[in-house]
Amino acid sequence: MKKAVSLLLNAFIAVTVPYAWLKMMFSAGGLLSSSGWGALKYFTVLSNLLMGLASLIYIAALVIGKGVPRRAAVLKHTATTAVALTFMTVMAFLGPVFGYGTMFSGANLWFHLLVPIAAIVDYAFFFENPDSKFSDTFAAIIPMLAYSAFYLANILINGKGEWPDTNDWYGFLSWGAIPGLGIFAAMLLATWGMAAGLRALNRKIG
Repeated sequence: MKKAVSLLLNAFIAVTVPYAWLKMMFSAGGLLSSSGWGALKYFTVLSNLLMGLASLIYIAALVIGKGVPRRAAVLKHTATTAVALTFMTVMAFLGPVFGYGTMFSGANLWFHLLVPIAAIVDYAFFFENPDSKFSDTFAAIIPMLAYSAFYLANILINGKGEWPDTNDWYGFLSWGAIPGLGIFAAMLLATWGMAAGLRALNRKIG
């Protein structure tokens, strides 16, 4: 029963992620969205695409019936942590700043809310991952760490710019460089915390 529910949740993710991505690429609307390949500058889009890939690999493993390879399980944990970070950032930071209605409009309804919730519920309650290791929690911060390096390097090389052509599209440096770096540090710590929390829930409940 648990595997059946997990399969349905992952099928939902695998179908809706490319749908939402194409929707944004061809009909971007609202804040924090971009048409064409420019949509890939957002961690939200990248993390959801990673989640979609992880779900596809997981579905294939279930269909083949040979069990989920450890690398696939680590990828699923990492991707779930990434979309959980997206969800947390919207709920705690971007939503209060820009408004939740804006954050959940268009393709971002899927990217910011529905896919992250489906992924979190699946990993915490239905995904069977008995071989998980504590070191997996550190592997799960790699996407956020890599994106932070890209985000800051882009600003250092090309400048911050002015809205709407700013390279600080998430507004993390709106209060200055030091508070901005503090936000990134806090997000990395939060990412690790979510990775550890997801693993703990999976081991206790899932």
